[in-house]
Amino acid sequence: MSVLRYKQSKLPLSQIAQELNVDAIIEGTVLRSGDKLRVTVQLIRVSPEAHLWSERYERDVSNVIPLEKDLALAIAHAITGHLPTAEETAISNPKTTNPKAYEAYLRGRDLWKDRTQKAAAGAGAYFEEAVREDPNFALAFSGLLHSELGKLGQCSAGFEVRAKSGRIRSRTGRSACIIRDRVGVPM
Repeated sequence: MSVLRYKQSKLPLSQIAQELNVDAIIEGTVLRSGDKLRVTVQLIRVSPEAHLWSERYERDVSNVIPLEKDLALAIAHAITGHLPTAEETAISNPKTTNPKAYEAYLRGRDLWKDRTQKAAAGAGAYFEEAVREDPNFALAFSGLLHSELGKLGQCSAGFEVRAKSGRIRSRTGRSACIIRDRVGVPM
């Protein structure tokens, strides 16, 4: 179940937790001012309601990738008390170290969630930008592939589909190799 529908929700935490079948909720805000980010995160037990953990992070946008790692580790430790080495290693190894590539990727993901032809085209442009910034960023290639397939699903002319299919095939091979090598996804 997607939690995005609760983003602007006025529902009480207890109802959200019940719908998601969870005992605690992670709540947070992200504010960006120029090149600065402020992220506030809290872990709230629902019943009885109690704040279990909270933290505020202030960083430069150029440090968003290490910030994501720090947040993931802090939240995981707040929930479980510890992390197995394999999970901590996975969180600690970023998929890209290029903040511009990562921001373009996130913008593409934000558009792609709408799953329309227009969203696929816009998302594809951001994924292309991410690939230009970091040609080894497997998730950007994956997003690009998904956005291209999304655009194909809207096409009716066979020629247009065949022309685009060639582009997808050439990108798919590179994407598959990068995903297998960098992310560890079995092919």
